[in-house]
Amino acid sequence: MSHGHVKINGGTEIDMDTFAGWEDRGIGLDVKRINTRLLITLDGYFTVSYNRKENVYVTLDEKMKGKVCGMMGDGDGDPDNDFKMIDQSSPSGLRVLQNPTKAEIDMFGDSWVKPGSCPSIQ
Repeated sequence: MSHGHVKINGGTEIDMDTFAGWEDRGIGLDVKRINTRLLITLDGYFTVSYNRKENVYVTLDEKMKGKVCGMMGDGDGDPDNDFKMIDQSSPSGLRVLQNPTKAEIDMFGDSWVKPGSCPSIQ
């Protein structure tokens, strides 16, 4: 994202100043701009709200709570287990960071990067 543009998966670029909306009723996907926010909804799964600056808010549908895993936690309502870092040396493939330091938070973020998708934060 930069200068009012959002790039989706390295491909389609949305100009937030002119984008009005898009939907695919077949899969229940709705993307719309409301004032300065971009709102993405996949019915029955989640809603993502982006404020064109740095804030992204994700709201899970009730049926998805506790059934997800990733950068935004697992949605089980327990914030103490949300920092699950990918760790191949762990039997589960994940390691929970308790009271993580800034360095551990950076490592946590890097652990979820899809190889080749973005530069390192270092």
